[in-house]
Amino acid sequence: MQTRTLLFAIAGILSATANSHAQVKVISAYYGRQSPEKSIDVKELMQKKFDLGLYQFRLEPSVLGVNPNPKRQNALIVQYSYGGQKAFAQAKDGEVFALPGLGAPRPSAGTPLRFQNGSARVTYVYELNRWGAWQWKAQLDPGSVYAARGQAGDNWIVTDRNGRVLRQVRVSAGMAPIYLR
Repeated sequence: MQTRTLLFAIAGILSATANSHAQVKVISAYYGRQSPEKSIDVKELMQKKFDLGLYQFRLEPSVLGVNPNPKRQNALIVQYSYGGQKAFAQAKDGEVFALPGLGAPRPSAGTPLRFQNGSARVTYVYELNRWGAWQWKAQLDPGSVYAARGQAGDNWIVTDRNGRVLRQVRVSAGMAPIYLR
């Protein structure tokens, strides 16, 4: 009897999750600066993301595929309806965009990472985002250290000045420092 109840509970949760995708309706979505001539309408793109259940992501121009104002910080402002209620969500480049109550659970503080450049050359540290795009994090001069936090399973890459990959690291709990020679 307990197994049957558990299966019905899981089925109910899955059904509610699947139905919530269709319930989010984008009313308007703009990405760019505060003035309309410096913003781009991204309503259709955001609706597609929400239809796929992508309610939370780090906002970067590469995620949206456009950069209306290069070398300037942009913002995403979305007006949407969910469950008959209208709401707004917004974020600036580099921040996490999320629809309140619909995003993925907040990640834990993560695993501490420490990149130490013990070589005589300058190196560059990148984090791969969930779409495989490289996000620059730090330039490490000889003898310098870069500290960050990563989630288990995240991938980080260290390159030389010419873009050659020197090291690829997959984050795991309790990792030792990454020493570059």
